[in-house]
Amino acid sequence: MMRKNIPLVTSNLAKYALFHPILERLGVELVTSPQSCYEIQSDDWVEIIKEKARAAARSLGRPCIVDDAGLLLDAYPGFPGAYTKSVIRSLGIDGLVRLLNNQTPSGRLVANLACSDGVECFHWMGSVQGSLVPSEVRGEGPGPLHEWFQPTVKGPFAKSLHRLRAWQALERDWHLLCEKGWAYPADGDPFCYTRGPTSGSCVFCVELSGDPGSVFEQLSGGWPRDRVVHMSTSFVLLPPLGQFMEGGLLLLTRKHVKSMAHLEAGQVSELEDLMSEVTTTLRGAYGANPVFFEHGPGRGRGKSTCCVDHAHLNIFPAVVNLMPLLGQFPGHEIGSLGELASLRDNDDDYIFVQHGDGTRTVHFSEDFPSQFIRREITRQLGYPKRWHWRDYPGIAELRTTYDGLQGGFAEHVSF
Repeated sequence: MMRKNIPLVTSNLAKYALFHPILERLGVELVTSPQSCYEIQSDDWVEIIKEKARAAARSLGRPCIVDDAGLLLDAYPGFPGAYTKSVIRSLGIDGLVRLLNNQTPSGRLVANLACSDGVECFHWMGSVQGSLVPSEVRGEGPGPLHEWFQPTVKGPFAKSLHRLRAWQALERDWHLLCEKGWAYPADGDPFCYTRGPTSGSCVFCVELSGDPGSVFEQLSGGWPRDRVVHMSTSFVLLPPLGQFMEGGLLLLTRKHVKSMAHLEAGQVSELEDLMSEVTTTLRGAYGANPVFFEHGPGRGRGKSTCCVDHAHLNIFPAVVNLMPLLGQFPGHEIGSLGELASLRDNDDDYIFVQHGDGTRTVHFSEDFPSQFIRREITRQLGYPKRWHWRDYPGIAELRTTYDGLQGGFAEHVSF
């Protein structure tokens, strides 16, 4: 049974069934307001939600959270925003079609959350890009906007992604509410991404456990607080240190696994799907199919000269040709990622590459040169001095990538 904590005052309890894991961790109690929350008349959407939170807290006599969601059309900056419901009700399908005539239908679904004690107030926001396509509503459901708005991202959570992002932002700031005495500590650390075995000597395990002494936090100066842009059941995505170009990512296992060759069958299937989603997302954002590569240590070998001994794929949306270099080493083409399992007992290290055209190859050597693939990619891109993360940390590119891709993956969401 969920312990009760600070309440969320909302007019529609059903829409929060999807977010039960987050609400349970935070101990948020769902309540309906005994009376309509007063909303000021203003063009400032943030001030409207904040005043709504203050009014709700005064009505309940204790701190609480309130929510609101709406649409922002690119063709009409700032509109309809807080007036989304009334605009849809007043214009209907025909009116919206006329409103969008000869205009771009693109825009954002935006979710706002605010928490107040009646005086002070905190605010969080989440959004998702997409297009408004008014059409006849098919039966009963969450509302016409839910059917009409088509998110750019795909997947079962895509149409709720704006709310998920807002709640994830609130969860990261939960300590602020606790410091005010408005809420109790949450169950679990929102900055902890580990799942299963970890290693205290592994820099990735240290970071994913939420340790503020991680190498990343030391180099980034604490902003962003972490660099995870997406989390699925078994994996996390984050931009790497040594980000020599925007759009680069690391795909890590959430538990300490030696290499992708040691994944379980179910994890292989999840990885295949996630790599497909990453390819689609990066191609749309950066105009190129990404290159994926991994350096896996051989049997009985620990941390190799090229990489950290924690399963991870390097990903860069770079148009490069790696085969002339890789052809110097023995290897062969593979199809399924499940074929990597056969490499667990190899004495030699392996390099796995998914090339931009989708083909996959593995190559073997007793001792690949340090940062082997990164050296070649940076050379071909014209950044030959950026190959080592200590010489070129790439914090600016990392932050830009984080801002651009955070929450941009919808098909494999883990709460």
